[in-house]
Parts: sequence; C-alpha cells; structure tokens
Amino acid sequence: MPHPVLLGWREWLSLPVLGIVAVRAKVDTGARSSALHVLDQEVFLREGREYVRFLLDTGVPQLPPQPAEAAVIDRRRVTDSGGHTTERIFIQTRLRLGQYDLAKQAAS
Repeated sequence: MPHPVLLGWREWLSLPVLGIVAVRAKVDTGARSSALHVLDQEVFLREGREYVRFLLDTGVPQLPPQPAEAAVIDRRRVTDSGGHTTERIFIQTRLRLGQYDLAKQAAS
C-alpha cells in the first residue's frame, strides 16, 4: 500500500475468490493469519489434492451462512485466547478491504 491505512477495530471486507461479498472482520494488527467463523466444514479430495467445503458466518444479520470451498494449504495446532489448542485447517485467498486488494499487494 502506498500509505498507511487507518482501520477500526471492526471492518467490512470481501473474499472475492470465495464468492463472499461482505464479512464483518475484527482487526488484529499483530496476527500472522486470520480466522473465519465457520459453521460447518467438510474436507474432500479433488484430483488428489485436499480441499475444504464450509459455511461461513459473515456477521451480516440478514444474510444466511455463505457456502465456500478452497484448497487446504496447511493444518496447524492453534491455541485460542482461552488456552485451548485445536488443529485448524488453513486456506489462502484474496482479501479485499475497500479499494485495496491485499493479496495482490502481498504478492508484489
């Protein structure tokens, strides 16, 4: 990004590759990754590669959970703020925040 962007504690963003037009996000500037509020998930194979199909709670009251799927890039043990450790599935996708396409910026 050419200049710093002022963010609030909560922002609206989209995940265009997943077909998600709006999701309410909590901003954590110290995080190395982000978590999605997934209501249901199913792991499956496609052409020998692992994928995950899930329902995403977007935080939009009038919008039902949105279906999406993506390639699994990793599985990691994650400890939440309460000290509970679980294995989580990691995906990689574009994130659009206002006029900024952050995946494109990260790749350059």
